[in-house]
Amino acid sequence: MPMQLVSALALLLWCAAAELPKKEPGMEAHTPVCEVNLYGVITLLEVDSSRPGEWAQDPENRLNRRRTTTVIGRVKQVLQGTVAAKSDQAFRIHVIQRAPISGRIADDYGPWSGAKLDSGQRLLAFCERAAAGDRLEPTLETFTRLVINLPANAFPFALEDVTLAVSLKRRPQFPSILQDGKVQQEVMQQHGRMGPIMARFLFDASAELKSPRLDPLLSGILEAADTPPLCRAELLRLLVEDLGLHEEAPIDRRIRLARGMLAALKEPAKTAAALHERILQTDLRNTLFDEADEPLLGVEQVLPAPKEGDDLGRVLAGLELDDDLRALLMKWLHGELKPKKKSE
Repeated sequence: MPMQLVSALALLLWCAAAELPKKEPGMEAHTPVCEVNLYGVITLLEVDSSRPGEWAQDPENRLNRRRTTTVIGRVKQVLQGTVAAKSDQAFRIHVIQRAPISGRIADDYGPWSGAKLDSGQRLLAFCERAAAGDRLEPTLETFTRLVINLPANAFPFALEDVTLAVSLKRRPQFPSILQDGKVQQEVMQQHGRMGPIMARFLFDASAELKSPRLDPLLSGILEAADTPPLCRAELLRLLVEDLGLHEEAPIDRRIRLARGMLAALKEPAKTAAALHERILQTDLRNTLFDEADEPLLGVEQVLPAPKEGDDLGRVLAGLELDDDLRALLMKWLHGELKPKKKSE
């Protein structure tokens, strides 16, 4: 497994495992999950050259080896935060890289360990905060928590996502401004070049606002077939998990999510494989059914037109899915499973 993907998975696990604040009467705090909200300083760097040192056993973990690599490059842009650096300013830093002695990648070895540091390589460096005096080199050496190679399979459209997210954050009255229809149209125009970072950013804004007025924007991005699959899959994951955490969520939100997922299953697997996998593994079941596989929605709520149900039945017949899930969905589709009334 590539180190950068391991770092991405580690970040997602950290976000998922973060301790949630205690609920106060009438309100609930949201723990951010987006990198733009987690890290105070974000810089775009370009490597001129790098000189790795000799590998030695890691004194902190004898199963790993480590080395110090000197990286020389230039700051192309400070995207977020304040550091003492101008565009195209040179830097020289010393970073720690780790790797397993066995060669088997099984952990997160630090932000710089999976970074490609060849000449000409561009990087996004996410730093927890700036060092004293906003000095660039100490900030990169000490406070970097995530480094993304550009381009990166695990973070498609990373630079576009960060640029758009930061520009939105800088606007007056953010995040409330996202409830404005014109702003939503502006964001939606970029949906064809969005990655998982933007999915997490919009989810953070929605969770902070707790307003259904953002639902059309999120649904529009999720349901658009030309939204990149990893963006859709990440947004779907977050929204479905949020449904599970908030029993009081509006029923319309659950219906909208279910419709979006069932519509996505009709898309060609060649272009929507990542999304199909996400839907069929966990999200569709968790949206339509409770832990005991009792339906939370009736088929007539999600697919009011009979033809929609017939079309979906044909789609399900051609998909690879577990026999028990197939049987459950077909019973639901034929109206054999109906949600219980609250009094029952």
